[in-house]
Amino acid sequence: MNRRLIVLALTVCVIAPACGRLEPLSTKRALARLNVATSKVYDADGNVIADLHGEINRDSVPLSAIPKHVQDAAIAIEDERFWSHQGIDLRSLARAIASDVRHRGASDELQGGSTISQQLAKNLYFTNPARTVGRKVAEARITYELERTYTKSKILEMYLNTIYLGRGVYGIETAAHSYFGKSASQLTLAEGAFLAGLIHEPARYEWTAADPPQVRRARIADARTRRNIVLDQMRLQRLITPDEATHAEDEPLTVKPPTQSRWTHPYFVDYVLRELGVFGNSNQAADPRFDFLGTTIKERSENVYRGGLRIYTTLDPTVQDAAENAVDTVLPKDLDRLSAALVAIEPDNGYVRALVGGRDYYPTCTGPVAKQPTVCRVSHENLALGSFGGGSGRQPGSSFKPFVLSAALERGIPLYNAYDGSPFTATYAGGLTWDVGNYEGEGGGPTTLVDATAHSINAVFAHLEIDGVGDGNPLTGAARVASVARELGVNLPTPDQLKQRCGDQYLRVDACLPADDTPAIALGAKEVSPIDMASAYATFANDGERFDPTSIVRITDDKGKILYNAKPDEARVLPSGVARGVTYALQQVVKYGTGTAAALDRPAAGKTGTSENWTNAWFDGFVPQLAASVWVGNPITSNESMTPDNGYPFKIVGGTYPAEIWHAFMSSAVRGLPVEDFRDPPQQLFTGNGIVLQSSPTPLPTTSANATSTVIQVTPPPKAKKQRVPSVIGMDFGSADSSLQAAGFFPVNARGCDPNHRAGLNQVYAQSPGGGARAPSGSSVTVTYQGGGCR
Repeated sequence: MNRRLIVLALTVCVIAPACGRLEPLSTKRALARLNVATSKVYDADGNVIADLHGEINRDSVPLSAIPKHVQDAAIAIEDERFWSHQGIDLRSLARAIASDVRHRGASDELQGGSTISQQLAKNLYFTNPARTVGRKVAEARITYELERTYTKSKILEMYLNTIYLGRGVYGIETAAHSYFGKSASQLTLAEGAFLAGLIHEPARYEWTAADPPQVRRARIADARTRRNIVLDQMRLQRLITPDEATHAEDEPLTVKPPTQSRWTHPYFVDYVLRELGVFGNSNQAADPRFDFLGTTIKERSENVYRGGLRIYTTLDPTVQDAAENAVDTVLPKDLDRLSAALVAIEPDNGYVRALVGGRDYYPTCTGPVAKQPTVCRVSHENLALGSFGGGSGRQPGSSFKPFVLSAALERGIPLYNAYDGSPFTATYAGGLTWDVGNYEGEGGGPTTLVDATAHSINAVFAHLEIDGVGDGNPLTGAARVASVARELGVNLPTPDQLKQRCGDQYLRVDACLPADDTPAIALGAKEVSPIDMASAYATFANDGERFDPTSIVRITDDKGKILYNAKPDEARVLPSGVARGVTYALQQVVKYGTGTAAALDRPAAGKTGTSENWTNAWFDGFVPQLAASVWVGNPITSNESMTPDNGYPFKIVGGTYPAEIWHAFMSSAVRGLPVEDFRDPPQQLFTGNGIVLQSSPTPLPTTSANATSTVIQVTPPPKAKKQRVPSVIGMDFGSADSSLQAAGFFPVNARGCDPNHRAGLNQVYAQSPGGGARAPSGSSVTVTYQGGGCR
């Protein structure tokens, strides 16, 4: 074919809208492909702990952040007439087309000739393009449109941010970090020439740490030769001087070995992704806070892995390091089948400051899966999250007892009431029986609730659930305890949820039997997760006000535009006096009970837990500023007794490894925080109709002289029905009073000045309990309104 005819035909095709069969994408859709960028996850100190990307790992930067010598290197080796042509180098392209026609599409003989603009068009519009004349013509047409739409500088910027440079990385910025551990703005002339040399065939120079030394040396030598070719082209085109070229050629080539992309603190990052709805299964409801990312796993994954998001988290690196070190130090190295999970939550905002979901997220594993050690088989199950983390929940044993105590104190039963601590059998619901024994602690004879908590006496808490909380009915007690646990943040499935989930199996198998219908719930007979237990215990530490746990503080796009800001939603779920009463009892566990191994050099409260037959072990506890839950067990099975008969060094109960891990963690995590004491419980929790045993190791706090000491045998006063408190913020205080009275509450007015300077005169700007919280009918609600004289 005559060369002039080829050039003429090509020119007509570029201009003619009907040329070629491809209908090109709109400019808007094409540019959307450039927005495929790596998202980043940050800890609370601003350190990057994870890069999130799918098939494209790219950080985009403006052209101004790429040194001129790096730009020139790419132009010199890929398109020396870039600044002068109109996007298509007709001489080079005609030569390539003629060769393709001559060889009739034989792939080994196809020629290149693409300009930078054409390469950009191919990257934007063509996925795995066939090397044909038709594709070249369509590419030329799109290139023409790009050149009409954008400046040369913008085209070069887009190109340098989209080119593939090996190792799974795209763009000059990500490549600079991968190969040299620095930003593109810091690249030397020699380093820039090296990266430019990779553009035409990056796989030719790739190597891994596992390659034989001779292979690595050969690949690096080839890359150095290619770098020098680029430098020579820059010299010939007078983009650098001969001296600059010589100096750059003599510069040692120090290339970082490729590394596997691993997250820092991976179990925490795993939790972040599950919160965002990226990990999980299709039957888990997506968190509506992040609906701006989409409503399905697929939609959210695309936006997280391709959107260049900046995700700022609650993770405190010092606290997280303390958690990981505590688990690693306490668990025996040679007992691989034993694992642990730990979650730490800040009580006054719900922020998850540390999370460990297993022994190792990235274990080294070889051979058949069935023969791999336990750590390999469960490495990507986040044991801290229960079923939400890809595994299952575990029975908490006696660490569930504080919820029974909460329900009892809410019903007016004092801390120093006594119940029989001897084993017994309860009968309920058509002849069903519940055999209650004492596993962790002692038992026998009347024992106060305080001492029963400290020594973890099952029989006392079973009597408390039946007689104190359930008015003599085990099922009533179980339902009330389950309700309190849910209020505190433990996600026990409701009967309606189990009916829907289980279908015909509802009430027929243990997994489909609601906690509400399980009296043994008092002793922790239903599965929970460490994150739920940490959240519930954080609520005790926060005086009965609960925040939903979260790992995410803020999300922005790559330009800094805020897409999400956390707004912790506080709800009062326990009266403050009840929370303080439970805290008082839990302090005794650490002082002289089953949890002394957790004791700190500051006030601490907590509870051990051991499920039946020593299959799970827990310690959950808190100081005023931080709550943490620790679980220890075999992650493969929930049926193995952790006893010497099964190869364990001793019976593993809550007071052993879990309490030791908690102690090691807390000792480091709170170092530097001021020592704070817990608030005293109200005196009526000590001066009710309950007995005070003279032999009790915990002395009765100072009380009035007429405190009684007779064993309670009467039905405790009925608990007032709880209902939702209406929100009155923004109303004038008169209307607020009326609204609260109509809902059955007693308003208490307080005058103040709105610290946010938003309230008008006499307008309510704060209330306690907050709107939406559940509180007993007839209880008081404090409303604070703007008074006169406020600025």
